[in-house]
Amino acid sequence: MTDYPLLRLKKNEDRRLRGGHLWVFSNEVDVVATPIKGLERGTLGLLENARGEALGVVTINPDSLIAGRLLTRHADLWRKRWASRSYRRSFW
Repeated sequence: MTDYPLLRLKKNEDRRLRGGHLWVFSNEVDVVATPIKGLERGTLGLLENARGEALGVVTINPDSLIAGRLLTRHADLWRKRWASRSYRRSFW
């Protein structure tokens, strides 16, 4: 799934997310591998752990301590639903 920019976490920074948390803090993001400073607030991104395993889809805010909020842990399902016009309308 390459339609979204990547947001890669540093090594072992996926523990909280795997435990059920929904927020990605800016100090957990590997900004060398995935720079986010040029992205607009609210951009959808694919969240990965340090090994490159997809963790889900996040909204990105490069200017905040909370750099991302996990929307779903099912990245492929999200992509299919977001592409659906009726599902997209439910957000607006």
